[in-house]
Amino acid sequence: MDKWASGKYSGRVAFVCVSLAGPQLASTFVKELKLSACTVAYTEDNPAWGQLGCGGFIVYGSDGRIASRATAAYLEVRERAFHHVESLLDALLDGAKSRPSLPPPPPRGSSHATAW
Repeated sequence: MDKWASGKYSGRVAFVCVSLAGPQLASTFVKELKLSACTVAYTEDNPAWGQLGCGGFIVYGSDGRIASRATAAYLEVRERAFHHVESLLDALLDGAKSRPSLPPPPPRGSSHATAW
């Protein structure tokens, strides 16, 4: 997220990482992931709904509405998950009416290195 926040999407997209396990985990995220361009927050309440980053990201549009409840999961499609996030953000920034679909998972037994 920090690479996107300080690079291609700097000043155009807000990246927020929310720890659901309090301030200690949020602090650990900042240190271990070297986050400097993202907003990092925490909650001590259990939200009714959420998403773990390794299972995809939640994406909101500029209108505050959910554009994607979960992008492609890195654990399922590897690098293609990041391409999916970028294609979704690019579509939102370009004002596209349709959203890119999730990339299909790789066939069983295949390498995860295939490009999307």
